[in-house]
Amino acid sequence: VKAWKRHHRMVLNVACLHGAIRFVCYDDRPHSPTRGAMQEINLSADPAHYALATIPPGVWTGFTGVASGESILCNCASIPHDPSESDRLPWDASAIPYLWSPT
Repeated sequence: VKAWKRHHRMVLNVACLHGAIRFVCYDDRPHSPTRGAMQEINLSADPAHYALATIPPGVWTGFTGVASGESILCNCASIPHDPSESDRLPWDASAIPYLWSPT
């Protein structure tokens, strides 16, 4: 599990290049109409299920591989990497109501 991270300015554009990934989003933006919403997005390299997920700034994200073996996630970010424009929480942070399961 690699979680949790929130970007202040960056838009994420993520796709799974190899294997399969469960990508989770949690919206706690104060004025968002989806505040409090949690979404699981299943990303896969399988052409029948291949997708691109676009995540706006301010949404907490995390992910885990769900295929046997390696999985590779690609992010085509909207801005260059800047460690000062994001926040992190541990994967088991009580502020985010999500329980990571092994499958």
